[in-house]
Amino acid sequence: WTRMASPGRRMLGDLIRPHAPSLVLLLVGSFVGSLVEAFFLVGMTGIAMGIATGTDTVSLGATTDGVLPPLSINAWLVLGVALLGVRLLLATGNAWLEARTTAAILTRQRRRVTWGYLDADWATQQQEASGKLQGVIGFASSTNAVVNNVLGIATAGLSLTAFIAASLLVDVASTGVVALGLVLLGSAMIPLRRW
Repeated sequence: WTRMASPGRRMLGDLIRPHAPSLVLLLVGSFVGSLVEAFFLVGMTGIAMGIATGTDTVSLGATTDGVLPPLSINAWLVLGVALLGVRLLLATGNAWLEARTTAAILTRQRRRVTWGYLDADWATQQQEASGKLQGVIGFASSTNAVVNNVLGIATAGLSLTAFIAASLLVDVASTGVVALGLVLLGSAMIPLRRW
């Protein structure tokens, strides 16, 4: 298994390595955006709870001190709009960077395949079936899908980490109870997955 996976990892590394700075920036933007989104959701929940209980100030967290000092509902609304704006800017930047990076990866792969074919001698080119180059260039598009899938997995993992970090900052005890419940539920589902 390790021998079979090694060439795949090496090929993936060859695809990603030239674009590592862009990909790292993309992942950092995704993580920060997820943190901003998590705090936005927690803040809006706090506002809703404050309105429901008739309180003028809202604290972010289980303790009376919270993560931030208690703020008025109006201040939380302004902060929420600012967080929403930051999240929108980060999402726009990430979408632009992802499109740019995947286009660069696809272009690089297509050029590599095309020049490999054009640099071959005439006899080799004539031996290939008609449309072979087009088929191989189409295969280069699948490398782009692989990179997108790897990015999607990494982004999802970082988003989950950001939401867990935010929940730990807000209330450690409740986060622990929810995590324990998920472990117990997952353990109870093991027999169903085997069935």
